[in-house]
Amino acid sequence: MITIVMANQKGGVGKTTLTGHLAVQAQAVGDGPTAVIDMDPQGNLAEWVNARQAETPIFLDPSQLGGLAAALKKAAESGVGVVLIDTPPSKSPLLEEVLKHADLVVLPIQASPHDLRAVGPTIQLVQQANRRMIFVLNRVKERAKLTNQAIMALSQHGTIAPIMVIDRTDFASSMVDQTIMEVAPGSKGAIEIEKLWAYVKEKASLNG
Repeated sequence: MITIVMANQKGGVGKTTLTGHLAVQAQAVGDGPTAVIDMDPQGNLAEWVNARQAETPIFLDPSQLGGLAAALKKAAESGVGVVLIDTPPSKSPLLEEVLKHADLVVLPIQASPHDLRAVGPTIQLVQQANRRMIFVLNRVKERAKLTNQAIMALSQHGTIAPIMVIDRTDFASSMVDQTIMEVAPGSKGAIEIEKLWAYVKEKASLNG
């Protein structure tokens, strides 16, 4: 079983949306069963799973399962293939605990000066936990000049996913209870997620 943690202590970068989309895509290509865990007190991922009324992704609630470690143990024993964990958009000791369980940390970030300045503490936490990490440029504005500058800045700290997720209205609208792959299959946004999951899967050593 592979455990992927979505982390960025800055809010508004699209962690929850990306968590849900990658979980659904992993299931769609046969890498599941997939499960998600919502460690963000806001509970947006939990609300989305509940609204879906679908069998997957499976929702695991650590508060009902004896804690995070116990929830992950149960998932592994149940044959879950991939667990994606959404984390709080704030400085929290909780994130340090979650990172201990990560096979890979995915750090979504927007290509703005403020986001680039704010990402430092999260990078430091991941490095202290000695976890593998990749950056994903998310909610990218098309033809934005700052994107190349962001790539140069982030490349000094780690690996950047070669697939950028463009800011599209379909992402937000689909997250009522679905994903862009389900409401607009074959669209540019859906293809971005398909390619991104393939890359994340490779980096998480899903195939050994």
